Amino acid sequence: GKVEGKGVKIFRKFEGSLPETVVPEGTLQYLLDVVLRYAAHSVSVQGGIGISLKSVAEGLRGARGEVPSIGSRPYVEVVTVFTTGAKPTDPNRGVSTRMGEGGEELLVLEFRIACAIVEKYQGQLRFETDEKKGKAWLVLRLPVERRSVFRFRAA
Repeated sequence: GKVEGKGVKIFRKFEGSLPETVVPEGTLQYLLDVVLRYAAHSVSVQGGIGISLKSVAEGLRGARGEVPSIGSRPYVEVVTVFTTGAKPTDPNRGVSTRMGEGGEELLVLEFRIACAIVEKYQGQLRFETDEKKGKAWLVLRLPVERRSVFRFRAA
């Protein structure tokens, strides 16, 4: 509803066959919902939201060219980038006055809860901005499940 009313374009890029993360499916759905709702609430009118999902293995670089920082474990990275008309406020620091339509306190609270959940699973949820380009990023990184899957042939 909010995205369509603002005339926002959505771009997506998903890597095929992502590995399982350590986060249970229901919790992962909640985390993605919070991230996408925050982006939809913060995006500028006639702006855009881009969503990218990929797996990053040891020694490879993440979305912004940095070296993985979740120990030496491979992880799944979900990057949500969106355009901002004004300077967005980091959801970890306070409520953006630009959000304005009500419910912003609840959204910021949910974002903080999502950060706590991600930390519990030894992941990362970061908010970054580039004021010159008028963009903000929500970067969610979740470690890949360690267990191995064995397949047995039928005798």
